Amino acid sequence: MELFYYKKNFIFGILLISLVFFLNIFLNKRRNNITLKIFDEAILKRIFPKDITKIRKIKDILFLTSIFMMVFAISGPQWGIEYSEKPIYASNVAIVVDTSLSMSAKDIKPSRLENLKIALKSIAENLTSHRIALFAFQDKAYLQCPLTDDIDAISYFVDILSPNMLPFPGTNIADAILTASQYLLQYNGEKNIILLTDGEDHSKKVDEAIKFAKENGIKIITVGIGTPEGDLIYDEITKDYKKDKNGKTVISKLDEKTLIKIAKETNGKYIRYTSPTYTADEITKYISKSNIEKTQKIQKYKNRFQYFLLLSFLLFLIEFNIMERVKK
Repeated sequence: MELFYYKKNFIFGILLISLVFFLNIFLNKRRNNITLKIFDEAILKRIFPKDITKIRKIKDILFLTSIFMMVFAISGPQWGIEYSEKPIYASNVAIVVDTSLSMSAKDIKPSRLENLKIALKSIAENLTSHRIALFAFQDKAYLQCPLTDDIDAISYFVDILSPNMLPFPGTNIADAILTASQYLLQYNGEKNIILLTDGEDHSKKVDEAIKFAKENGIKIITVGIGTPEGDLIYDEITKDYKKDKNGKTVISKLDEKTLIKIAKETNGKYIRYTSPTYTADEITKYISKSNIEKTQKIQKYKNRFQYFLLLSFLLFLIEFNIMERVKK
């Protein structure tokens, strides 16, 4: 058993106390020397209280002891064993989000991507026993947040997602699946990919990506967002609606066919986006059903810092009250 959880804090604390101790001795000697130069010893006995030397020593001892107790507290003193349950990660989940310009379409208010960002936060909060990684993709996919169970970290990276944020315009679902799959293969355990997109794909290698995921036992849950009627795509850079090579205005529509195929062939599930709550609940049900959540009992030493913190406070209080009595 290690007495202190934070050993470095204890070492630095002892060094600090030693410095304060020697500094206190130096200042006391200097004060006494200056006093003797100004006043005669006979006069000092009449000016100062009778037991001032003893009182000062007691105050110094109390002050140094209280600091010592504070050092003990911040060093994490521990003894006695307690048991707690720690979740065994049920699976590793890669959330892959389409950030192409078409995700700025407003056929689902306020926009497709803004709706997905709300859903993503709910998904992260629901999958507490899973590790989650976040990817953004356009023509290429990039890791935004590595595998973690830190919900705050995931929420931070979700907040900074925006349409056309990557330097590669377009939508390449195949690259998104391959990049996320290859990343998950580094880790043991069940593997799931959550693909959120409007389904418009500009590549011709989706079948290869599906085959790769299937061969490696990776299930893909696809979420299609948008409407079959679609909407115009406004480009903030050109300050105009997006046009194709022939100069015709582009209308972005939900392409469910590709997404249903991906989910079906990888033993996953297709979900058509209707609301953040519905989408998050459906994903949670599927992943929780296919992955049994387990916990393991772990033992650790109890942290007893509160006792030393309280003692330090009491000693400071006593030292302060002694000082007040001397002034009176």
